[in-house]
Amino acid sequence: MAFFQSAVGTLQTLVIALGAGLGIWGAINLMEGYGKLREDLQKAIAKRDEAEKKVKQLQAKLKEEENHQIVSDVASYNLSPEQLAQFLQLAGSGKLQELLNGQVKMPEPVTMNHAGDKPAEDEENLFDENEEDDQDEDN
Repeated sequence: MAFFQSAVGTLQTLVIALGAGLGIWGAINLMEGYGKLREDLQKAIAKRDEAEKKVKQLQAKLKEEENHQIVSDVASYNLSPEQLAQFLQLAGSGKLQELLNGQVKMPEPVTMNHAGDKPAEDEENLFDENEEDDQDEDN
């Protein structure tokens, strides 16, 4: 019986040692797996950053192309800055369709002085008076 007790004790020691070895081996593999996961994560982050950069570049290029098209379209209509401002004002107010249908009259153009500002009431009257004086002189 002593032989069996000695064999059981030895087997217990071997099972414990084998279990400990497997535990250590599992921990090492787990750590290596984490390393692989970390590496994969870093690659995925780099790809995402590159994709975000490409998206921003494409958005900027699209915006540039849209702006170029708008400028080309506006230039093709040969509108003065005042006419363009009126057109945009009508479009912004929602009255553009009414204008196109003839339901709303096109507002009179607003003339600007050399500084790019609307002339004051006195300036408008002054211009009108000077025009009248010039017409009187011509007659």
